Amino acid sequence: MGQGAIGGPAVTGWWARVGRCLSALTVWGPGGRATRIALLLVLVWMVGLADLKLTLLAAQTDEFSEGNPVAAAMLHSPGLLAGFKLAALSIASLIFLTFRKHWFAEAGCWFICIVHLVLAAFWKAYVYGLS
Repeated sequence: MGQGAIGGPAVTGWWARVGRCLSALTVWGPGGRATRIALLLVLVWMVGLADLKLTLLAAQTDEFSEGNPVAAAMLHSPGLLAGFKLAALSIASLIFLTFRKHWFAEAGCWFICIVHLVLAAFWKAYVYGLS
């Protein structure tokens, strides 16, 4: 049996493969950019879907005004609005995942994530303002 990196027995076989897979999932180490982008996109999708749900619910009231002019034109058709928002999220995700190894994709993903979190804060203020 061989020696490991810190003097213990070397890990081989199945456990070595598990260790390599887990080390590939590091978030902050080298090669972690793709993982960070994937995690940020999960957050963007969660907030984006919540935004869609709240937009569709708020559109049923007379007091709601959509800030996005493209989406505002689609408020009369919930299916069209949902399709537009899902297509926009999908296309953006595809672009970020395609360029996931580049710094500019990560920077853009952080920016979109921050914009979505600010959007969530506006929704919170809007919902609490109604009650």
